[in-house]
Amino acid sequence: MKSPHYLIIVLIFFTSCKSDKISEKSIELNNKAINAISVEQYSEALKYSEQAIKADEKNYNAYTIKAQMLMKQNNLNEAEKTIQKQLEIKPDFAEGWTFKGLINDLNGNHKLANQDYQKSIELFKERNLNKEFNPQLNDTNIYLSLLLIGDSKSQIEMKKLESKWKINKSAYETMISVKKMGKKELISQMLID
Repeated sequence: MKSPHYLIIVLIFFTSCKSDKISEKSIELNNKAINAISVEQYSEALKYSEQAIKADEKNYNAYTIKAQMLMKQNNLNEAEKTIQKQLEIKPDFAEGWTFKGLINDLNGNHKLANQDYQKSIELFKERNLNKEFNPQLNDTNIYLSLLLIGDSKSQIEMKKLESKWKINKSAYETMISVKKMGKKELISQMLID
């Protein structure tokens, strides 16, 4: 992978707010939050994400950044409220379900976490069926959620995705490097530690 932050930025913030008629000001602030993350200015990222939400409460991507920064601060209660608000705004936002799962995992609610990861998988698969976004990105996100679930059924599904993308060096190498990380390191990466 290019850097520890590359994975999270690509996988979580790939979706575009413009298609959901989010205000330009909110998108601009959200982009500043993403840029702050890329240079490890996490308090700035939190500030910009909060400003993006104030500028337009429909900017569901800004909630992801805010929740991610709150999780980094170990403020799981506030992160959970933030993701819950995001999912009220956009219940089909697969990435939100992944983060909800992370919060539940960190709170020790592994059964709920796995249900959330499973919901994200269903939504990413639906994107593939509807030809929404990049199928490689969708499948990589499915792979991440399967790794986070970590049971034997998930491992079988991961192998199927590896086989599917073996001809695409970039996709395949991303999956294998994530697999080598394991769940603990993956969560750490997603929290930008």
